[in-house]
Amino acid sequence: MRKIILVTIFLLLGGCSSQFVYNNMDWMIHWYLDDYIDLNKAQRNVFDERFAVWHSWHRKEELVKYREQLNSIRALVETNGFTHDNLQAQFDQARTHWENLRGHIAPDLAAMASSLSDAQVKAMFEALAKDNKEEQDSQDKVYEKTEQERMDKRQKDIEQNLSEWVGKLSDEQKSIIAGYVPQFRPNWQEWINYHKTVQGKAKAIFATRKENPAFKEELLALMTNPEAYRSEKMVANAEFNGRLYSALIADMSKSLTDKQRKKLLRKLDGYIEDISDLIGDD
Repeated sequence: MRKIILVTIFLLLGGCSSQFVYNNMDWMIHWYLDDYIDLNKAQRNVFDERFAVWHSWHRKEELVKYREQLNSIRALVETNGFTHDNLQAQFDQARTHWENLRGHIAPDLAAMASSLSDAQVKAMFEALAKDNKEEQDSQDKVYEKTEQERMDKRQKDIEQNLSEWVGKLSDEQKSIIAGYVPQFRPNWQEWINYHKTVQGKAKAIFATRKENPAFKEELLALMTNPEAYRSEKMVANAEFNGRLYSALIADMSKSLTDKQRKKLLRKLDGYIEDISDLIGDD
């Protein structure tokens, strides 16, 4: 389920028109799902019916919350009011949006899961195992590099991410980033282990679905609280890195030029306008 929601967010924030993507999310989700589950006609019809309900709910109830948060961020950008604490609050609010979406659609997905055949379940977990292997192979390649090469890559990634929002970075801003890069704790292996653990738990639940009267409840519990399977190390690293990233953004915001601030405001305004159009697009 997490992959379904993540691809929704990715497509919404991707390169093509966000309004076009949002209004055509149903077939884009099908395109993505085909890599994991080949739904039959009856299952596809049920999914489409439920997706229409989710989509309507999200448009009416959730988009306004996204717009409110973007307006709040815009005000902070305009007044140069970013601090570590209010940035952390913004990240927490964004996480709440994700949890609301997950909690809303999970009951329907758990109910639909009982209709999957043995072949579909087998194919789904094989596809997830393939993803895990690709992620692990990618991670192994990263650690074939020296520590300095890994830090250089992290520096480049952060610079590229920020430059997409504010434009070309100054030498001073690159130096600010360079001061934070060595402090981040590697956590990708913990994430991979977490994914495998949750998928293993899900596989065990699916294995009993035909004779287990609590199948839907157990699957729903896993869907809505997979965080229970995160290791203490993963949680500690994620919290540390989150606080560090908030401090980095707060420091970077103080260094923005007028030109960079205007570019960032224009980008935010574009998202706010798109969301406003979507809210009013019945």
